[in-house]
Amino acid sequence: MAVFGVFGRANLISGLIVAGVGATTILVAQTYPLGSATRMGPGYYPTILGILLMFLGTLIILFDSRRSVGSGLPSADWHSLTMILAGVGIFAALIETAGLAPAILACIFVSAQADKELTLKETSLLALAVTLGCILIFDFALGMPVDVVRGII
Repeated sequence: MAVFGVFGRANLISGLIVAGVGATTILVAQTYPLGSATRMGPGYYPTILGILLMFLGTLIILFDSRRSVGSGLPSADWHSLTMILAGVGIFAALIETAGLAPAILACIFVSAQADKELTLKETSLLALAVTLGCILIFDFALGMPVDVVRGII
């Protein structure tokens, strides 16, 4: 195995964290009935997710250990990080109070501010497509009891 430098050490730790979260997910999921692929129990999806996380963590460790090590850590793009986290926070705040459609629209418009090259037209098309897709999936296809727009639909 290659010697881990600045990036390698960070990615080794990241891979171990992802794999650890996967292992913990599998352990917790075992307290629920697993079911089968045709009749899934409450522990089925978390178990599959845990397996995928463990696989992803292993891939992060293995493939990154072979890359060359850079000279230092890149600087963080704090504006982008803040906009994406704000979008998630706004979604969480609006999903119960305003409904699914306004929460998704607000999340996408705020998160899109993280990309300085994204135009208003592109953001609007993305927001419309994702909102309609989520409404079709969650409200119509799955029949989940979600308010599309709270108090109206």
